[in-house]
Amino acid sequence: MTKTRSSSPMPRNQVFILDDGSVVVQWTEARVQDIQTGVYRNYSPKDFGRRLNDYELERLKEQGIIEEYNRSSVWLYALPEGERFQSQRILESTSNAARFYYLNTTLPEDYVDLLLEHLDRTGLSGMGAEVAVVDGVLAVTGENQTLFATLDEAEQALEFLLRDAPDWLSAVTVAFSDKPTFTQTDSDDFADEFPAIDLDALIAEQDGRAVEPPLQDDNNS
Repeated sequence: MTKTRSSSPMPRNQVFILDDGSVVVQWTEARVQDIQTGVYRNYSPKDFGRRLNDYELERLKEQGIIEEYNRSSVWLYALPEGERFQSQRILESTSNAARFYYLNTTLPEDYVDLLLEHLDRTGLSGMGAEVAVVDGVLAVTGENQTLFATLDEAEQALEFLLRDAPDWLSAVTVAFSDKPTFTQTDSDDFADEFPAIDLDALIAEQDGRAVEPPLQDDNNS
């Protein structure tokens, strides 16, 4: 029997902690709302703090702010009365808008060389992944700084990025934009001209390497 919920689901990556400790839900690319006070705030990638862990979500559940959560979603109760209808209008007005995704590393620009080296090690750079600067923060995108077309594709890229990741790369999260790149606004032409990263090919390539037998030494054969 399906459980009836009195809350609304949000993608888990859109509920997070800002660098000042506030827990927010992101309604648009540049607008967030504090889920404890209902106050709206302007937002940019440099404001991101970190993702919520299960322990913190449990505390929010105990406080009656969220109803439930899982790996992909968080079910939010209605936000404070003065803001609840405004947030619903924002959600409705943006739910059908095109969204494109990228990886917000939260790293400053002086980490660019280290990040590029890590993309090489993971194989992502060979498949077209690039580094862009967004409001002074490093982001990972597709080829020619094309953003990922789907959330699934961005999450796959995140999984590869975090494999054997160094400590300085621990606060990466999926972020979204309403534009296909940070410099281009014509989504149709751009999507046709520059294909997204072929993550399936990367997975197949790495799987092939995993089963490839070691080379034999001719002197020992």
